[in-house]
Amino acid sequence: MLRYCYSPLKYGGKMKKTEILKTILKSAKLYSENLENKNLIFIFNNENNETNYFEVLFEPRHFHHLTGTRIVNPSIKSKVEFYNMCLENNISEKDFDLATDGTTSLKMQILPSLMKLHRLAKMVGDYNSHKPKLYTEKLAGNIVCCMGFTKEERFYVPNTILKEDIRDITPKVNKLIAVYSKKTKDIHYTSLCYLAKGISIDNIKLPQHINGKIDNINLKIEF
Repeated sequence: MLRYCYSPLKYGGKMKKTEILKTILKSAKLYSENLENKNLIFIFNNENNETNYFEVLFEPRHFHHLTGTRIVNPSIKSKVEFYNMCLENNISEKDFDLATDGTTSLKMQILPSLMKLHRLAKMVGDYNSHKPKLYTEKLAGNIVCCMGFTKEERFYVPNTILKEDIRDITPKVNKLIAVYSKKTKDIHYTSLCYLAKGISIDNIKLPQHINGKIDNINLKIEF
């Protein structure tokens, strides 16, 4: 399972700011390619063996928060501007600072991998408030790392990443059955990104309220 975790150079448990910048720039491009302006739907069996799901939304404004950095350049007016500057390679070390609790280096070790969450996640669960200063609600990930989400209107949105075994920070972990994706402008999910081992796409039995969200006729298999 460790093959899913990106491992940058470490310096006494911490990364130099130059390496952190490189990781942020790389991750911004991966976010743009894989997650930006997309919805994912995570489908799983709950503790009652009932098929359940939750939907997440990724917008440009969400990327900065996942980096665990603080914008210190007053000319950068928004998180969206920070993200766009990353895509254009216009961010410098002077534009941001690291979290005072030392978690930025930990986030950098997993950030690039989590930009492919639609293929990396194997389990989901509710957050158990393992870290008193962290607020998040839903988790999706694996035994190495996970992403946290909070609810905004219709969808959950990403608000943190953790270098943690998801099984240690949720009271009840649920194995994923499947992950579908779509562009935010689309009504139905059009891509199947993950399917659990031992399950055939022809044999997925979904309740009508879930199945109605998926375009099974034009579905693309992308894993």
